[in-house]
Amino acid sequence: MRPIGMGAGGAGSLWLGALIVLTFLAAVSPVRSVPYAPSQVQLLLDFQQAWGQNFAGWVSGGNCSTASYVKCDAQGMVTSMDLESQELTGSIPNTIGRMVSLTFLDLHSNLLTGSIPTSIASLSSLTHLDLYGNRLSGWIPSSIGGLLDLRYLDLRENSLTGSILSTIGEMTSLTFLGLSSNFLTQTIPETIGNLINLRHLHLMNNSLSGSIPDSISKLVNLTELDVRRNNLTGHLSPTIGSLTRLSYLFISGTALTCPPDNSTCVVPQNTSSAFCYECLSFCSTCDMGAPPPSAPASFPQMQLLLDFQQAWGHTFAGWVAGGSCSIAEHVSCDGQGMVTRMSLNGEGLTGSIPSTIGSMVRLTYLDLHRNFLTGSIPRGIASLSSLTHLDLYGNKLSSWIPSSIGGLLDLRYLDLGRNSLTWSIPSTIGNLTRLTYLSLSSNALSQTIPQSLGNLINLHDLYLRNNSLRGSIPDSISNLVNLTLASFNLNNLTGHLPPVMGSLNLLSLLNISGTGLTCPPDHSNCVVPQHNSTAFCRQCPDFCNTCVMASPSTPPSAPPSSPQRQSRVGSGRVGFMLKPTLFPI
Repeated sequence: MRPIGMGAGGAGSLWLGALIVLTFLAAVSPVRSVPYAPSQVQLLLDFQQAWGQNFAGWVSGGNCSTASYVKCDAQGMVTSMDLESQELTGSIPNTIGRMVSLTFLDLHSNLLTGSIPTSIASLSSLTHLDLYGNRLSGWIPSSIGGLLDLRYLDLRENSLTGSILSTIGEMTSLTFLGLSSNFLTQTIPETIGNLINLRHLHLMNNSLSGSIPDSISKLVNLTELDVRRNNLTGHLSPTIGSLTRLSYLFISGTALTCPPDNSTCVVPQNTSSAFCYECLSFCSTCDMGAPPPSAPASFPQMQLLLDFQQAWGHTFAGWVAGGSCSIAEHVSCDGQGMVTRMSLNGEGLTGSIPSTIGSMVRLTYLDLHRNFLTGSIPRGIASLSSLTHLDLYGNKLSSWIPSSIGGLLDLRYLDLGRNSLTWSIPSTIGNLTRLTYLSLSSNALSQTIPQSLGNLINLHDLYLRNNSLRGSIPDSISNLVNLTLASFNLNNLTGHLPPVMGSLNLLSLLNISGTGLTCPPDHSNCVVPQHNSTAFCRQCPDFCNTCVMASPSTPPSAPPSSPQRQSRVGSGRVGFMLKPTLFPI
């Protein structure tokens, strides 16, 4: 039927005008309300009661798009829960297994007790499980091996007992496995060798016995293996020498020894593997730039260690005048007795980082995370030109990040998260072009994200969450072609997401909740290549001409949205939903 008083041409103009108005409203309208699915509301209420906390939006008749710490899909099913450091008490309810759409569960650094519920195996879509730093006890349930999509599993610093079950080998998607600082016994199962995608394996500070299984040689992507402070015995398997990506190998505090037969301990030319470092005098070929030296007769840097002990209020075994590096705990040395590694995570250190740290000129690995260190990061740290790993996470460091940190050109891992660092991200951060991991989360950083961040072309993981960063995400982010994780949430960022982010085909997790960032307004600049299921595509499906999630004929469906801010509750910051399929990281 035509409108009264209109001719055919007038009607066409009216419908065209209406279409333009509707299109405009869809682009600028606030986030679509996403009510909880009926099955989810009671679960969240039960969790609140079990954990002794009340969270915004966790109420009957509530709306997932306004709830804190959870995200939902378009059907109102909870897909992620991010409750780190929320002082949760009580246990993990067995009903957690009914959160069947959950892909991300982070409960780390709380006060949770009881056991890990066996029902957790029902979370078949789970890719990230972090229970680090609670008071969980009992055995690791064998059913956990059913989480076949799991990529990140962190159970460190709890009170778990029993053994590492053989079913762990069924989780072949894992890239990170942390079981350190529990009370695990028995042997390391041979099935550990099935985890062919594993990069980080942390088993330190347990009561594991036996030897490291030969199947470890199958972990061709392994970069870090830490078995310190266990009851392990026997020879290191010579096959570990074939793990050419292994950068860090820690066996101190065990009875493990290097292989007795040189002929089976040949490290390939030009391969500077951690096995070669650990067993320097036992290898026929260790291409370090010089033939393998004999054990050092002196310890020229002992005075520095004595100064550090005094500054940090601790005494460590072997850190004594006239001591030998071979019996000193927490440090490793090269053939000349120069300290190359220092690992003092979770040792209760107080005081500041001495400026003399810069005199440890051959240091390649420095880990001081989870202590109580105060003061600033000393500028002298820039003298550590060989440093590849720097972890200062979870201290009480303050002041600026020194611009001189940009001089650490070999650095591959940098974590300054959970401190009280202020002001800006220095532009010199862009000099660290070998970085694969960068975390500056949970500080008090302000100002803008520097364009030089785009120089970090090897970066895999980027965490900038929970600061006061402002401005927009620079277009140079499109240079980070290896980026897989990006966390910008809980900042004062504004503007549109750069459409060029659609070209980051490896990006699988993107979090911009708790910011003022919006999707691009122009469809023509937002084309995601066929068959590339990027997080940008998930974030802005209605703004992309092509977003193929399963097959070319099945584009994703999700309600159009733009950001809607949440208020802060108490002193905590509350996120908001930009897209219900967003993963928090």
